[in-house]
Amino acid sequence: MTVPKEILIETLTFLPLSDMGKILTISKTLYQQILETPRYFKSLLISYSKSVQVEPLNSVREENKRTELLGHRKDLFLRSFRCSSDPIGSGQLVLLIWFTHFQKKERMSTLSLNIIPKLLVGGVSALHVYILVLEMFLWNTPRGRKVFRLSDEEFARKTQTLAANQGLYNGFLAAGLAWSLMHPDTTFGKQLAFFFLSCVGVAGVFGAATASKRILYVQTVPAVLAFICTYWLW
Repeated sequence: MTVPKEILIETLTFLPLSDMGKILTISKTLYQQILETPRYFKSLLISYSKSVQVEPLNSVREENKRTELLGHRKDLFLRSFRCSSDPIGSGQLVLLIWFTHFQKKERMSTLSLNIIPKLLVGGVSALHVYILVLEMFLWNTPRGRKVFRLSDEEFARKTQTLAANQGLYNGFLAAGLAWSLMHPDTTFGKQLAFFFLSCVGVAGVFGAATASKRILYVQTVPAVLAFICTYWLW
């Protein structure tokens, strides 16, 4: 593969095969760019002086170093390449890695922020599992009638099948949100979260307009909050 002159990376370091843990060189200009860039390193554009012919280097040694530097977090960016032409004369291996020189406290702060949207998405998913149970199994029970404010027991009995269908659809939303949390590709997982949170938000607005305004606060507000946090912190 050919590395383009401008690539989207998080940090650029050059390491020799003999010592993968030591940063041999990083330009003052690049270092300044890194310091001035917010947490969202994927927006950092680095220009190569020339294209470099490289091939992916996947080895046990690389994976061990990845684990040592980043733990088992698959969403942090770490790729290594064996260069056919050495761009700086310092080694045969180029690693594109997340900041290894960050202080532990700063890394933990970033990881802590990352968990907030996932907790919110998980909460919205759990809420829809609860709604599924109420609509599919507890609709015509004292608890179900109380939650949905159904004073007429006969009406609840007649609409039980319709409610079960509604509950099933809520189950699909819950499953989609759970899928977004469990998907191994965090970028695709984030896109899944956006889609299903949008579905929840729209459903809540429609429900508030046609059934009860309370749905707006119970369903739409948590979805919007989770959507915003997912956009900024995931």
